[in-house]
Amino acid sequence: MNRPRVLIIAFHIHPRRGSEAAVGDLWVRTIAKFADVHVITKSFNKEDILKAEYPNTAFSFAEINPILRRYCWKFGLYNVTYKAFIHQVRKIIKNDLNIADFKLIHCMTPEGLFAYNDVYKFGVPVLVGPVSGAIMTPKGFKQVFKEEALRDTLRGLFYKSLKKNRKFNLYHRNASKILISSPSVKKNLPDDVLDKCIEISDLVIDYTKFEYLKPRPAEEKIKIFFAGALTPSKGPLILVDAARLCIERGVRNFIIQMAGKGKLKEKIEEKIDEYQLSDHVKLIGTFPKEELTTKFQENDIFCIPALRGGGGMVKMDAMACGLPVISSESGGSSWVVSKDCGINIDMTTLEEYKEKLADALIYLIQNADVRLKMGQKGRERIREEFSLEALEKKLSEVYREVIDKGARR
Repeated sequence: MNRPRVLIIAFHIHPRRGSEAAVGDLWVRTIAKFADVHVITKSFNKEDILKAEYPNTAFSFAEINPILRRYCWKFGLYNVTYKAFIHQVRKIIKNDLNIADFKLIHCMTPEGLFAYNDVYKFGVPVLVGPVSGAIMTPKGFKQVFKEEALRDTLRGLFYKSLKKNRKFNLYHRNASKILISSPSVKKNLPDDVLDKCIEISDLVIDYTKFEYLKPRPAEEKIKIFFAGALTPSKGPLILVDAARLCIERGVRNFIIQMAGKGKLKEKIEEKIDEYQLSDHVKLIGTFPKEELTTKFQENDIFCIPALRGGGGMVKMDAMACGLPVISSESGGSSWVVSKDCGINIDMTTLEEYKEKLADALIYLIQNADVRLKMGQKGRERIREEFSLEALEKKLSEVYREVIDKGARR
């Protein structure tokens, strides 16, 4: 198809950050290979975005009251922030852009189900997604999140209410297509839109920027790397407990390096002292994303025992470097790690999970050939399923279908 002009609404986009900001960045760059793109995003990242190079892409920046933004971020009121953002987006479309110039509006980020709007009223075909989120706390792990019990309960009630929300339903019913990041998303969507859903991973990576891991000398301690927020959802305390179990079973030839920051830092330090693990578990602080590649190269195994929000992007970074991955068999990004490139731990009860995590760590610590084979398969999987080339092919086909259908209306 000829290069269409498309409008992308992306609350989160940043050239150097991770999570949804990285999704926005890589998706926009990929779409710009086959379309002329105009992005509307929040002004908070304006300076960094304008310093970066985005071929075939123009930007408009929506101003959000900084006090409102900080307040909503503090209390997790992301839907309120998004409504304020969309209010400004509509103003930009009406006052600064000629909507008739665009063949498609793509509502890209945030990925959460709370991010619904009514831009379909502008009369241009709307593509929604990637849609993800609404991952609830596994039943056997409530005690891990006991300090967040009220927030967790309110979060669950909010997501249950969405299917009864008229505006939420209209948004999805008026979408031409809905991109979902995993099959589990469907249970939260209206039943009459499921035939519009297309599964496309929200996670994508330029694997050529990651050097393949060179096997390290066998006489060294096996190095295990954790990178993520030091919060209950990422499971750092569980990893420390599993390290103690490894020691109790007589396996001592390992060291875990934990990169990240968060509210559990002091508790982790207390457990390291209590269990006398200072020779086996190290907190190493935070690093810019571009330095994480070097950290992957220094390690043999990547482990993130995430209970909610599975750290999909960082798992893919590890796989691109040829590291086997140990993670959780939960919603979200568990499907990133297949059986031939890592180990996903079943989510049964907390104590069983710790035992199985220790089993997985010991298995990979003691089997260098398995680590090597899994690492090789992981890099192959990234190239075939989660590369920029794979995403470009999938998205260009979806864009063509939506635009052709819109032209026939």
